Amino acid sequence: MLSSRKTPYSSYGAVADPALESQSKHQVPEEDSPIEEVRASVPPTDDPTLPTATFRAWFLGIVFSLGISFTNQFFWFRANPLVLKVLVVQLLAFPAGCLFEKVLPHGTIDAFGRKFTLNPGPFNIKEHVLITVMANAAAVSFDSIDIIVVQKLYYNQWWGFTGGLLLVLTTSMLGFGFAGILKPFLVRPAAMIWPVNLVNATLFHTLHKDEPKGTHAYQGLGSGLSLSRNHFFLIACAASFCWYFFPGFIMPILVSISWICWAKKDSVLVSQIGSGLHGLGLGSFTLDWSNLSAWYPSPLALPWLVQANMFAGFVILIWIIAPLIYYTNTFEAKKFPFYNTHQYDIWGNVYNRSRIMNADNTLNETAYEEYSPIRITSFFALMYGQGLATTGAVLSHTLLFNGKEIWQRLKSARYEADDVHARLMERYQEVPGWWYGALFGGSLTLSLITICFWPSDMPWWSLFIAVGLAFIWVLPVGTVTAITSETPSISIITEWVYGLIRPGHPIGNIIFKTYGYITVRQALLFAQDLKLGG
Repeated sequence: MLSSRKTPYSSYGAVADPALESQSKHQVPEEDSPIEEVRASVPPTDDPTLPTATFRAWFLGIVFSLGISFTNQFFWFRANPLVLKVLVVQLLAFPAGCLFEKVLPHGTIDAFGRKFTLNPGPFNIKEHVLITVMANAAAVSFDSIDIIVVQKLYYNQWWGFTGGLLLVLTTSMLGFGFAGILKPFLVRPAAMIWPVNLVNATLFHTLHKDEPKGTHAYQGLGSGLSLSRNHFFLIACAASFCWYFFPGFIMPILVSISWICWAKKDSVLVSQIGSGLHGLGLGSFTLDWSNLSAWYPSPLALPWLVQANMFAGFVILIWIIAPLIYYTNTFEAKKFPFYNTHQYDIWGNVYNRSRIMNADNTLNETAYEEYSPIRITSFFALMYGQGLATTGAVLSHTLLFNGKEIWQRLKSARYEADDVHARLMERYQEVPGWWYGALFGGSLTLSLITICFWPSDMPWWSLFIAVGLAFIWVLPVGTVTAITSETPSISIITEWVYGLIRPGHPIGNIIFKTYGYITVRQALLFAQDLKLGG
């Protein structure tokens, strides 16, 4: 039995159903989530009669997956990527599904020895979730494409279509295998709430909520005005579409308004303090939503405590420690710019990589010693230090706060504190564990083929080290992500490890990082989808 208790997870951006929220404040039903925000967002019910894997669900899911994948990858190479969140697909899929409900013919069709109907009835919430989950798996931009681009631009190497496709697919499918294997730890526990999913779940139930006959879900706006949800969405969508032309094309200054810099535009010091693009950003703000949500989850979905923690860390690191290091000229910090991610030589010039590279794109140690060690800005060095500290903190936090439950789940496949929604899904046949194991094994085999037959500069044995690092870190990082929706990065650890085992091999390093770090990211994205789907 799940008991009512206060939890540290509060202040989410999801708009809760008032009736459910009122219930959660007074009493918790025996069969409901112990997390207040989950109770207010997701009802503990299920309708097993609703069709799920329908023709329209598969068709719309594939179409939206192709569209969002192409769009996000196309805009990935901008300074501030224009990222379409899966919420866009979730909103667009609803009218598309309702349209298919009206235009597709009824009746049964025989195909490949199976019978199915193009139009099984009203477009339902389970079809909607399936479409969204499919699109979410494709919405992320693939960092492995960065490797292909970097090798072509800077190292004159080309993977070709087959090699590039294998690199992209193997890094993703390894992550999918990890997610399925770790489902008992990252999906089934009630504490693994995945806050971003609460926004999606609330929207699903709002769109598919049955309204009493004679009502049209109109909301009062004051002075006798009213507006339906669909009308509000269309107005907001049109306004957002029109507004983006201003920061995106007409007035790019709206991307980062640094009014402090206007006072003395020729001052380097003022630029370092006030610039939102090249400095500390004190007093600067943006009127471009894509600038806010390009690199992190939507601020509307993150718990308030997480946002407060992030802001406090930002103030301490960026507004206090970074200026102290720079303006006291620690480690000759003033010889380099205050903020960027470039590399420099000891004289403060941009580093000439061609002077230290051999013909086979490995490091020429003699030329390196004769030329100059690499120097980076104090800001960039601080970010590396913060990244290393984060990786250690993730491990210790997971062991201290979640170690006991993880150990109990290792001993028992069915631990009693499972999420109520996970228990509701037990009436359906689950994807067997061996399937995820087979997916992982097949992906690992294809990964070996990829690094052995294409220009990876990675020995075969290093792949097992990369995948081993991913397996070690996916559970701690996944635990933090499932609770906060903020994902700590382990990219620095993977770079450091490969630098230790094979120094002087930059191409191998970035591919090793992809198999070690991107695999974790793909695993967590799929685990989030598994939680949303039940």
